[in-house]
Amino acid sequence: MESIAFLGLSLQAWITIATVVSVIIVLMRTRIPPLVVFLAALTVLVTFGIVTEAEGMAGFGSEPVVVHGAFFVVMAGLRGG
Repeated sequence: MESIAFLGLSLQAWITIATVVSVIIVLMRTRIPPLVVFLAALTVLVTFGIVTEAEGMAGFGSEPVVVHGAFFVVMAGLRGG
């Protein structure tokens, strides 16, 4: 995959750029939940071999991610839903 290059960037770089731009557009234009959008982007990056499965899942176990998730749970409880 590394042998293909356009404008000095590898194919993996272009796939990553396209994925990030797609995530931003989908989050701005649709009502698809962010969790679904980010998991789809992670699936694309793992499928093309840009990140390994371990690298992709490592971020979900980090402390800041868990704290943010806890904030969402508390906010949903405060809203009554």
